[in-house]
Amino acid sequence: ANNIGAGNLSAVQTALEVLRIPAGWITAGTPYQAVLRAIGKVFLLHQRFNGRFKRTFFEAGITLDTQVNQLTLSQRNALIEAAASLGLDTSGATGTTTIRQVFKAFADALPDFSLRGVMF
Repeated sequence: ANNIGAGNLSAVQTALEVLRIPAGWITAGTPYQAVLRAIGKVFLLHQRFNGRFKRTFFEAGITLDTQVNQLTLSQRNALIEAAASLGLDTSGATGTTTIRQVFKAFADALPDFSLRGVMF
């Protein structure tokens, strides 16, 4: 089974959301490789954020449903700086856009990557 499948959909989505990885876009027909690609790209964003600021993005009170305008100026600037350092367009990370939407958009914009010879 190369796709998530209806029987696994809820479990996969829940597991990712608990880890603060946006999963609402995943359907029963989504290939596992596409899910792994998205996870890898979100991890890259988190790694860049942590490497630049020596802290996690998800400080107390920040969730995937937090809106960009609910972040402190420092948190917002750090998110934008980390994303910009990866060459990402950050113009959509404003106002009532949720962190879920921002992370998904950033992940979608990152180039695919190779892991042990397999393209993701």
